[in-house]
Amino acid sequence: MNNGKLMGAGVFTAIAASLCCIIPVLALIADDCDCAVDEKPNFFQSKIFLLSITIFATLMMAFPFYSKALFPKKEKTTAVVERSNLQTVELDIKGMNCAACEKEIDYEVNKLPGIVQSDVSYKNKNAVIKFDISKTSIKNITDAVNGTGYKVISETLKN
Repeated sequence: MNNGKLMGAGVFTAIAASLCCIIPVLALIADDCDCAVDEKPNFFQSKIFLLSITIFATLMMAFPFYSKALFPKKEKTTAVVERSNLQTVELDIKGMNCAACEKEIDYEVNKLPGIVQSDVSYKNKNAVIKFDISKTSIKNITDAVNGTGYKVISETLKN
């Protein structure tokens, strides 16, 4: 297939897929016909039900944008750590694809004692974590990340 046919197929597919979402919204805002109907429609055929489903679907589609607010904020604490005990590890992590993923990993890692700093990036698919080796270990950190459902695929010690 050439690029023109692929582009046409893609546009057609996008329009067809969006019809299932557009038609109910149009039905919601369209005026009722002046048909004389004696019986009241049941709840599942009402505009209130359609409106509630539309709002729910919109909230679920926007979840990655506001899910960060559901995680507790990191409290800034000052810890005295002996410089010789500081170690930095970079973890390559498989499975992250949004900001909520990085927040979940960051939250779980910061529960561990001895974590000084963590920088998790779903774009780079990694986490750079500075920690006190007298209080935690790389194994504890990788176990915490793997416990979230994401997978640590490699570890690199940094200076």
